[in-house]
Amino acid sequence: MLAHRDRIRDLQEQHPEIHLLFGCELNIGPDGSLDYDPEFRLEFDYCVASIHSHFDLDRDAQTSRVLIALQDPAVNAIGHLSGRKVGRRPGADLDIDVILEALQVTGVALEVNGALDRLDASSEVVRQAMGSGVDVIIDTDSHHPSDLVRMDYGVEYARRGWATVDRVINSKEPQEFLDWVSARRSR
Repeated sequence: MLAHRDRIRDLQEQHPEIHLLFGCELNIGPDGSLDYDPEFRLEFDYCVASIHSHFDLDRDAQTSRVLIALQDPAVNAIGHLSGRKVGRRPGADLDIDVILEALQVTGVALEVNGALDRLDASSEVVRQAMGSGVDVIIDTDSHHPSDLVRMDYGVEYARRGWATVDRVINSKEPQEFLDWVSARRSR
C-alpha cells in the first residue's frame, strides 16, 4: 500500500492538472472492525467500507457491524450495502432504517454499485436514502478498465431509486467533492 501511495504521489506530480486520490476498499469484519490500524487508515484520501463475508450473522449483528464501521473517520462511503451477488448470494439482513439514520448523521455516503452482479444498494434502499437525507455515490466496482462501462448501470440504477443529481456526491464540482472527502478526515 505504501508503494502504491508513493506511485500515486509521483503521478500527481507528473499530472498536476488532475487530482489523484489514494484510496481503498476496507473490509468490514463481523465485529465492525476495519482493515489496517486507525492511524494508517487516515493516510488514505478516500475509503469505502464493505461487507464481504459472515453473511450468516443475524440482523442485529449485521446492522451493528455496519454502524461501527461507518463511525470511523476514514470511511467516506459504505459500499455494496447488503453484499449481495445477484443470482448467487442474498444480501445480509440489515435494519435499513437504522443504517440510513446513521449515514445521515455521520455524512457517510451510500454507494450505488454499478456492477451488474451487485446493483447494490437496491433501488428501494436508494429511494429510502433520498427520503432520509442520505447522499449517494455511484461507482463501478471496477477491477479492470473495461469495467468502467458499469457507471452507466450505476447511474440508471440510482435513477430507479429516484436519486437526484444534487444528492450524488461524485456529480459535484471537483473542489466540492474534495472538500466533502477531507471533511471526514478532520473529525
